[in-house]
Amino acid sequence: MNIDNPFIRWHKSFEDYPSFLSDIDDYAMHTTDDFERLKKYKADKKHVVGITTAIPKQDNDEAFEFYDIQGESLYSNPPPKGYITVDHGLDEEHIWAFGRDLFNQEVVKNTWMNENYLSGKHSYAPWWGEKLCMPHFYKQDKLEKFDRHWDHRLGLETLKKLHVLRFGRNPSEHARKAMQDEINWYIS
Repeated sequence: MNIDNPFIRWHKSFEDYPSFLSDIDDYAMHTTDDFERLKKYKADKKHVVGITTAIPKQDNDEAFEFYDIQGESLYSNPPPKGYITVDHGLDEEHIWAFGRDLFNQEVVKNTWMNENYLSGKHSYAPWWGEKLCMPHFYKQDKLEKFDRHWDHRLGLETLKKLHVLRFGRNPSEHARKAMQDEINWYIS
């Protein structure tokens, strides 16, 4: 046996260390299943293509994720062409998509407090506006609603920038309370 051969040395190391675990991600460690009480409400496989989140996971329109946790969407698995595409407009009702904390309360993060200036690169356009590019989804009243939502979102970002200019990057507890009250007033 030639020990100088790198392949033999590599193979020999597996014999010496059988719990090397380099292939730990090659096997499924966990399997998931739906809750039994929800299975009776599950849609028929002949009527649906996949699932997606109704509200985006984060309030970042530049990193929009239309896909579910398995990576499927309406565009990766399109329905048959004979099916009618209906736009109920339920996604247009949510102006904000704030993250939530451990107590399931909405959290408004002021990303302008960071010094990396990445917040200035986002457009803050509502995420559902992409569908208005399609002729069958476009309607004048939807465009007006899109512009109104965009103005609200830009107003909130302007308010966040003013808070950074007024209170600095390390505000006191009194200043934090004032910022929180002002943001809650604007959102309501």
